[in-house]
Amino acid sequence: MPGSTGGTASIAYAGNGAWGMSLGEIMTAVRHDIPVTAVVFHNRQWGAEKKNQVDFYNRRFVAGELESESFAGIAQAMGAEGIVVDKLEEVGPALQRAVAAQMNEGKTTVIEIMCTRELGDPFRPPRAVEAGSPARQVQGLRVTHMGVAF
Repeated sequence: MPGSTGGTASIAYAGNGAWGMSLGEIMTAVRHDIPVTAVVFHNRQWGAEKKNQVDFYNRRFVAGELESESFAGIAQAMGAEGIVVDKLEEVGPALQRAVAAQMNEGKTTVIEIMCTRELGDPFRPPRAVEAGSPARQVQGLRVTHMGVAF
């Protein structure tokens, strides 16, 4: 099968801010028969940047809102499958459907999960927690990325 993944599903997870900067890769995947599944958490904002504005800038919000077109619709326009998930109970079936399309039909799928605007903790790279930075001054800060604490 073109673009075979050797029996292992390839799944990417991203927020809508990061996805907006990299969604063109779907066109590459479709064009070169590279079947992947992308899960996009769409909360209609730059969540990490907005959380930084809460933590460090006294809730002075600048350019944090992202009202965008449907990422599932954009995926379809690029030749991929697109699934919009509006309810928590739809997540599992959508992921199963996307992985099945990837593994059995060699298709790329974008799952767009519509989320609340609740802000979580952003990932802050090691340079952001060096002595003297605003992040270091937040008491009890523990930054992790992929299970590694910084």
